[in-house]
Amino acid sequence: MPVRIRVRARGDSDRVVGYYNHKRVKGGQIFYIEGEKAFSEIWMEKIDSSVTQVEEKPEGKKGRGKKRSVADDNMGSALIPDSEDGDVL
Repeated sequence: MPVRIRVRARGDSDRVVGYYNHKRVKGGQIFYIEGEKAFSEIWMEKIDSSVTQVEEKPEGKKGRGKKRSVADDNMGSALIPDSEDGDVL
């Protein structure tokens, strides 16, 4: 399981002091990092010793909503053979 660590960015709150997860981080900002490898002593400080484990989503669970099929892409309509497709417009 991945481990999340709570950290605070060091430095001035008016300046961007680093980047994490494709986002700018300003001094004093509190955020979570994924594991020890993401920790940088240069611009981060751990703010509590507790570490939380994150539950991963079970395989196949990608988000909210129902599973889509090819029929859904066609909005449930049946395909019309070319012979009957003549003057549709």
